[in-house]
Amino acid sequence: MTRARALAARYPASYICWDVLQHPDPAIGDCRSRPYTERRALLLELLADVEPPIQVVPATDDRDVAVLWYDALREQGIEGIVCKRGGAGYPSGRRWVKVRHADTVDALVLGFTGPRLRPHHLVLAVG
Repeated sequence: MTRARALAARYPASYICWDVLQHPDPAIGDCRSRPYTERRALLLELLADVEPPIQVVPATDDRDVAVLWYDALREQGIEGIVCKRGGAGYPSGRRWVKVRHADTVDALVLGFTGPRLRPHHLVLAVG
């Protein structure tokens, strides 16, 4: 554990959450068919008492605010914004519109090792 603490101090990281697909409450469970606005509310509820370095990514349905964020946050290393329809479920095989400043690569997760909810390794197909 000492090595892990030393590495965490040397290489601090944040975990940014923007959606919830599987809720820990079995009564709710798989959230992918629920509208994004409902999934977002569930995410905010789940992480209400959690502090950084785990945090929820900001979201807005105001275009002017989104444009302001896109322009203003670039200097902080934010690559761009993701556009989702509020009433849409989590898409299977479809992608949302991503408006980026930087070149990035999307990858498809083809497989994993470890538990489904906390995989250890991913097999990716880079498109």
